[in-house]
Amino acid sequence: MKTNAINNWTRMAMGIGVTCLLSFSSCGVAENADEVDTETTGAEEGAKTDDGLFESNEFFDRFNTANLFEDRDLNHDNFLDENEFNDSNYNMWDTDNDGLLEETEWNDDVKNFGLGDENWGSWDANKDNQVDRNEFNSALKDKNYFSAWDADRNNKITEREYTDGVFGLWDDNDDGFVEKDRYDTHYNTYFGD
Repeated sequence: MKTNAINNWTRMAMGIGVTCLLSFSSCGVAENADEVDTETTGAEEGAKTDDGLFESNEFFDRFNTANLFEDRDLNHDNFLDENEFNDSNYNMWDTDNDGLLEETEWNDDVKNFGLGDENWGSWDANKDNQVDRNEFNSALKDKNYFSAWDADRNNKITEREYTDGVFGLWDDNDDGFVEKDRYDTHYNTYFGD
């Protein structure tokens, strides 16, 4: 009995020793891993590796550093309702900031926002060669665009749903990555100052 107790204590002491040794070893590895993770070039500005690609979590982190979602959440409830969503899209699509969408802007926008099979005439309901905010909202409602971004179907778009929606648009080949050059081009066109 005494021998079994000594053997058990010996095993437990060895287990504790091995655990301590592994813990100290992993601390050293973690320090080196942190050094590798934090080494990026200036061009990446947020990418964790130098591959020039953003996966969805990197994209989320990078995209939300400028408080873009908060700027669109006009009632500050941490969600976008359909009106906030449509208004923010209209403002983005109006790349020349004149308060109206002309056909040249619209052509680029429907392609870049995943609505490439649309017809200008169906959006310009009053045939005045521009799409105003009311025509825009009506067209988006007809396309169920808000619903497509509302992943959990609760009639509110969260910051993650919004960012995932943008990511899905910019990941044009559906490989789960957005190229940094593509990100920069679209970001500067639609969200830049």
